[in-house]
Amino acid sequence: MSSSFKNAEKAHRRAHKERGQLGARSKLGLLEKKKDYKQRARDYHIKQKRLKVLREKARDRNPDEFYYKMINSKTKNGRHFQKNAEKSPEKKERVRALCRDLFQIESERMQLAKDIEEMQVSLSLMPGMPDHPKRRHTVFLETEEDAEEFNTSAEKQADYFGTHSSLLNNPVNRLRIDQLASEELTVLTKKMRRKGERNYETKMKELEDAKARLKTLQKQYIELTTKKDALSFKRRDRPKVIRSKRV
Repeated sequence: MSSSFKNAEKAHRRAHKERGQLGARSKLGLLEKKKDYKQRARDYHIKQKRLKVLREKARDRNPDEFYYKMINSKTKNGRHFQKNAEKSPEKKERVRALCRDLFQIESERMQLAKDIEEMQVSLSLMPGMPDHPKRRHTVFLETEEDAEEFNTSAEKQADYFGTHSSLLNNPVNRLRIDQLASEELTVLTKKMRRKGERNYETKMKELEDAKARLKTLQKQYIELTTKKDALSFKRRDRPKVIRSKRV
């Protein structure tokens, strides 16, 4: 009960407020309160302790102490930085690592370009496959009637090229009659053709993947080259402008 009466008594007390700055002293600014003084005093004591530690370090330092950063670093416009930063061991090691990566990427890129060229040549030698470029053979005859008869007759075309009629659609490896006499003729059946088409699609997929990989390697090579050039860049002094004196 006593605590309740005390709280009730406090509720009816008059609220005492800190006075403000006097009108005659308004030119001095706001009147400093206790919380402002405490903050200012705390900041002052922290700085004094810091100065005390620095004085002790200066008093107890070894006059013969030396380390290389004393001569390899300097301050400019209030900023501390190291001289000849581009010649630091870490930077040299990073440049060496980038050079090794570039050599590896270049080797892989050259090998991949060689493989792509071989794959393209092998695909160009596959007759009768989808998307295969059609080749034309121009034959000169006496009259247009002979040309129409030649285009419609497989036997005449076979006689002209000296091969079997089943091999006319082959742009490459077209055997002649004398060669077929000593070797067994293999005619492409539907089953063999489907197998050849699947083989062609598989090789085309490998070729597309190889081209995508080559494009990725080229992009990585450009990025690493840019990083290496940025690390190994040395800023040179600008040439002085020499002005001719007036006579």
